[in-house]
Amino acid sequence: MSRALPLLTLALMACPSSDTQDTADVGTDSEVVGTRCFQAAPDADRERFLVVSHPFAGPGENDNRFEVFRVDTSGTPTATGTEFRMGSASSRRIQFSPSGGLGIAVQNDGTLGVFRIDETGAVTVIHEGYGTDEFYASDVVFDLGNEQLTVVDENFRNNGGGLYTVAVDCESGTLSSPVLATASKRALAFLPRDSFSDVVVAVDVANSTEGNDIHLLDNISGEVVSGASLLSADAIVSSAAIVADEWVLVGDGCGFCGVPNSVAIAQLNDNTITATTVLSPIEDPFDIVASPFGNAAIVSSGFGDELLRLTLTGDTWTNAGPIVGLPLPGAMDVVRRGTLRGHVYAVENTGIRHVAFAEDGSITDLGVTALGDGIPNIVGTLGIQP
Repeated sequence: MSRALPLLTLALMACPSSDTQDTADVGTDSEVVGTRCFQAAPDADRERFLVVSHPFAGPGENDNRFEVFRVDTSGTPTATGTEFRMGSASSRRIQFSPSGGLGIAVQNDGTLGVFRIDETGAVTVIHEGYGTDEFYASDVVFDLGNEQLTVVDENFRNNGGGLYTVAVDCESGTLSSPVLATASKRALAFLPRDSFSDVVVAVDVANSTEGNDIHLLDNISGEVVSGASLLSADAIVSSAAIVADEWVLVGDGCGFCGVPNSVAIAQLNDNTITATTVLSPIEDPFDIVASPFGNAAIVSSGFGDELLRLTLTGDTWTNAGPIVGLPLPGAMDVVRRGTLRGHVYAVENTGIRHVAFAEDGSITDLGVTALGDGIPNIVGTLGIQP
């Protein structure tokens, strides 16, 4: 992920804040009442918790600190004072189970940090670094249909690359040993769908046709049922999202290739996938979130220092330009239920940017929650309960 370079540069150049708070673990021994992590999400209009990572402690010094924020129905994040530690994380968004009680972060060493969070915001760390020597995780997804996790390992087939399934004990939050379900090469996105076929972005997966890089994978047989050539030969997938179960948006963030960065778009029709268009240039499309209203998406342009709005009119996608300029935008997450439906939270250097989709496809900037100056307040990634 290309945002890591400017983050590291900032960490090396900036001076630590003089009022940095104690970062001792908080709440890691508290008792958490067991709930079913794959059950339907609780009340859509309620207090939610948002978790951010802080991957740096000082110049050239990594950190593994996470911080909890409360988000009420007004949508504004408020610090709770709760912090905890797992492993350093600075790229993929933190994933929450449908119940909101289980959170998982993809960490910089390829492991998963797993934690439970109760209705008061108290945290229990379950796994500080799950998966050591078993895979190198580039992403993790809650597979709701099968009540399991899918872990994406981007390595080549002969080096363990593929899609791993992991069972979850929803009472304790512990994860079972991973099982390699589908071998692949350079898999960088897995997007589960309600239908029987899921989207995989990879150089190859299962029985895919050579030259295709986006595939529909039957989640029963494990075979590819459709595929297309969507990306340039040297593309490095930095982000991907499904819009309204009809469109797949894939960001190419290659920093050393001969073609400009872009967002490539494929269309889903029944159980076929077809490449349609490429929006270019879009500098460093670090993350993409889809509007729950099905007519827009936001791209965080890491090196471009802005959030961009992509709009859908009929069957045509357009880069509608900047929503807001901000320093070092990164991972994003969106609320899909209740009063806050369409509200998006994005990493912004030392803050949490808040924007909101509207039903008409417009997007409003709602400002930033500043976390303070200094390296310890740099935000690596984030996630909000559903």
